[in-house]
Amino acid sequence: MKFKKQEEQEIVNMFLRACKIDNPSGNEEKIAHWVAQELESLDIEPIIDDAYNVFFSIPGKGEPIFLNAHLDSVQPCEDKVPHFDGKTFFSRGETILGADNLEGVTIILSAINYLKTHGIAHRPLDIILTTGEEVGGDGIKQFDFSQVCAKAGVVLDSASPVGSIVIKAPSKYNFQIIIEGVPGHGGHSKKAFSAIKVMADLVNGLPIGQVDDNTKLNIGRIEGGRAINTIPGLVKVDGAIHALGDGEIRGENKDCEKVVKIIEKEIARVEKKYSKSKVKFAFEIVRYGYEFSPADPFIGEISEAIKKAKITPKKVHSFGTSDANTFNCSGYKGLLLGTGAKNLHTTEESVDLEDMLKLLEITINLCKITK
Repeated sequence: MKFKKQEEQEIVNMFLRACKIDNPSGNEEKIAHWVAQELESLDIEPIIDDAYNVFFSIPGKGEPIFLNAHLDSVQPCEDKVPHFDGKTFFSRGETILGADNLEGVTIILSAINYLKTHGIAHRPLDIILTTGEEVGGDGIKQFDFSQVCAKAGVVLDSASPVGSIVIKAPSKYNFQIIIEGVPGHGGHSKKAFSAIKVMADLVNGLPIGQVDDNTKLNIGRIEGGRAINTIPGLVKVDGAIHALGDGEIRGENKDCEKVVKIIEKEIARVEKKYSKSKVKFAFEIVRYGYEFSPADPFIGEISEAIKKAKITPKKVHSFGTSDANTFNCSGYKGLLLGTGAKNLHTTEESVDLEDMLKLLEITINLCKITK
């Protein structure tokens, strides 16, 4: 499929407009209303719910399909200044770009525009643009699925190369450790005991990073202390456990539970070592893992759409979670597709126009496929 220069420029302009909008998790109102404005020219009026999820349907023929991307980005994503050098999109280096996941949003809107502009027959489409994905999928957990007719669809949100289909993704446990010491003055307090000292010993004893072939442990945030002349009495440690599992959908994950036991063992050790301290530990399952057979018929449909774009499909495993996890736990088959974006969640984030055009072609092809 060859896009006209004008069509390519429209995609460039739309993506740059999207990336300029502040869209942190929990504050997606601006980007949700921007989507609504973009749809006005297509005579589409979306439903925006209380969580600022955006939903709309487009009639068609054949088996319905849903298309999903998320509207929020990780910080720093305010006051973004996106740039395009004719090949690659990037930020000025002080913020993220926003390709995760405004690339997916742009591709979905561009695919709908292309189908309508060219009068191409397509299957019925349910479009679901979610919020709070970067903080455990808060938006999709509030979404009213009764609106959705499609039982299967694609999620345009994987950092893998274009043409990738994620057939296996992990469970995710979020956890928090609260360490209580004894606060005091930094210069002359014999009774005080630093919670930071306990935290350092505890974190040093954890297998942060790749625990084993199936499991990862990450510490993402540590908060504690107020001034350099005080002994902090409280430190909070926030982290996550990702673990791949067998089977289509899993509940509690044995590998995640194994890491939980490691954390609990380290906590018992430091509590015994530092008798003046107290350690509280809590965790929750925020995403359930899934695995699909490579021979799944819907994966075959996606593979055909990829092949028509002259790309070799690749079935991959991922250690990242997404709204695909929630779709798959809610009775809907959601396959995560590679976007080609690079260095996500950093100020070095970028994406090539060529990859965006390839993903757009795949999305159009998939919308055209009917059983």
